[in-house]
Amino acid sequence: QNLMNLHPAYSTSLRYSLLYTDDSRLCVWDGTQTVNAEPYSCEFKGVVGVATGGLHMLVLTQDGTVFVQGESHSQGKSLVFRTPSFKFPPEISEILIGADFTILLTKRGHVYSWGGNSNGQLGLGDQKDRTKPAQVTNIADQKVLKVAVGWQHAVVLTEGGDLYGWGFNQHKQLCGETEQFLTSPRKIGNSRKYIDVCATTRLSLQKEGISTAGDSINTNNSAGKQNNS
Repeated sequence: QNLMNLHPAYSTSLRYSLLYTDDSRLCVWDGTQTVNAEPYSCEFKGVVGVATGGLHMLVLTQDGTVFVQGESHSQGKSLVFRTPSFKFPPEISEILIGADFTILLTKRGHVYSWGGNSNGQLGLGDQKDRTKPAQVTNIADQKVLKVAVGWQHAVVLTEGGDLYGWGFNQHKQLCGETEQFLTSPRKIGNSRKYIDVCATTRLSLQKEGISTAGDSINTNNSAGKQNNS
C-alpha cells in the first residue's frame, strides 16, 4: 500500500526528472545539464513515492521515512539523500514540491508546509521561510483530500468540495483574487462544489465543469488548456 498519493515510479518538474526502476535504482536527470547527459543514479530500497521541485527532491520509503536531496547535496555523478533532522508528522498521505517549498498532507487531512515563503506560498500568514514542517492552521478545521502545487502557489480541495488557495497570484492563478500574493488560505472559486484540482507553474484547474484560472487559458465544455508555460 502506497503511503503517498503520488505515482511510486516517477516524478517530473521544470528542472528534474526522477525515475525509480524495478531493480531498486533511483535515476535523476537534471535539466540544467547537457540534454543527453547520463542520469545521476543510486540504489534505493523500498521506495513508495517520489516528488521533484525546482531545487530539491523527496523520496518516501515503506517505513514512512522521508529522504531529501537538494543542490547542495550533489556530489559529482552521485546522489546524496539525507534524512532531515526534524520530525515529520505521522501518517503521511501526500507530499508535493513547488519551486522552493514543500507541502505535506496527512491521512487525517491536515496540511503542513516548509521552505521558501517570499510570496506566502507556505500559507502560514507571513513571508518568513521555514526550515521544518509547520501546520497550516487556517484550514485546520477542514479535512483536506487533495493538494495541488504550482511554482509558488498552492490549492487544496476539502472533503466538502471547497477550494482554498494561497501564494503567488500575479497571473490570477488563485481564481481571480486581485492581490499579487496571499499569505493565508482563502476560499476561492464560486459556489460550486469541486471534485478535483491540479496546478502548474501559473495555472490552477478545478474539476466540476471544468474551471481554470491563470495565464493564457482556452476552455471548452470539457477541458482547459494552457497555451504558454
